[in-house]
Parts: sequence; C-alpha cells; structure tokens
Amino acid sequence: MLPYIEKNGSITFTASDTHDPAAKTAIEPPVFTTGKELAFPKETSKKEKIVGQRRYSTSKLCNVLTTYVLHEKLADKNIRVNAFDPGLTPGTGLAKSYPAPLRFAWNNIMPMMRYFRKNTNSPATSGSRLANLAFSKELRQLNGIYYSDGKVTQSSADSYNKAYQAELWKSSIELTAIQQQDTTISLTYL
Repeated sequence: MLPYIEKNGSITFTASDTHDPAAKTAIEPPVFTTGKELAFPKETSKKEKIVGQRRYSTSKLCNVLTTYVLHEKLADKNIRVNAFDPGLTPGTGLAKSYPAPLRFAWNNIMPMMRYFRKNTNSPATSGSRLANLAFSKELRQLNGIYYSDGKVTQSSADSYNKAYQAELWKSSIELTAIQQQDTTISLTYL
C-alpha cells in the first residue's frame, strides 16, 4: 500500500490501554513471547476468558510495537505512523455476543461511565479523535506517538522494548513470507 499513500499521509494503528499492565485495566495484561508463538499458541489449561483477554491485550501491545518500528522505517518517506487508543467505548457493537443482561448494561448503563471514568468515550468522541489524529492539520506534526484520551501519552514499558520490536518485525516477515521485492521499505530490522 505504500506506493498509494500520499506525501504527508497517515497510518494509524488501533491500540488500547489494555496493552499496559500499569494502566490496571480489567483485562488480563499482555504476555509477549514471540510472533510465531502468538500466531500459533500452545494449548493451555487456563480459563478461556483469561486466555482471550490476554490475547487481546497482547495483540494491542503488538500494534504499538509495530507502530514504533514502522515509524522508524518510514522516517524518510514523509508518512506519519501513530498508535491510537479509542478508550472504553460503550454503545458499540462490541457486546453483540454478550448475554442479554450484559448487552443491556453495555448499551444503556455503561455509556454513563464517560462522566465518571477517565478515557471512557462515546463512539462519536472516539471516532472524532481518530479522524483528527489521522487527518487534521493541527495534529499533523504528531508522528511515532501513542495517542490516548485525546492526548499524546506514554505507552507501556514493554512497547519501547527494542528486542520485542525486532522479534515481532522478524517473525511477521517470516510468517507472511513477504520478500524484499514485494515492498519499498527495508525488511531488515533497523
């Protein structure tokens, strides 16, 4: 897709504060191992809910790791690369498979949390923040950042781990079998 992204274009990865154990969200914290092990996880005896939450938060950590690597790789191409956290966004279709009482709470009670809980947003607020980060002239200077709760913030300590970034980059290349002739950026890790 790089040949089709205009100068001053924007790539925005959807992230989540769940990637940061220090954020103390209600979701199991991420566990980064290797890209291959994340793609093909081993059998586990842990509860399905715990495994699912951990896979979610780990996938969001991977999005932030990828953001930082790709930002460095595209530094000379005038393309911005950022990670965006929409926050807790009740009222979306996220709960469509929940049991009826939880669906009701998600759609009718949880939206009130935005008045009491930090980084809880309406879908319109999250969507507006995403659009502004990707396209507004006011935020055009932001590049290689983590954007959460409507501002630039620090991401997790693990997201800055160069060994994790390198491992995920290398594993992703191997798993997708991409070849250097298939892309305009160097596939070697920095």
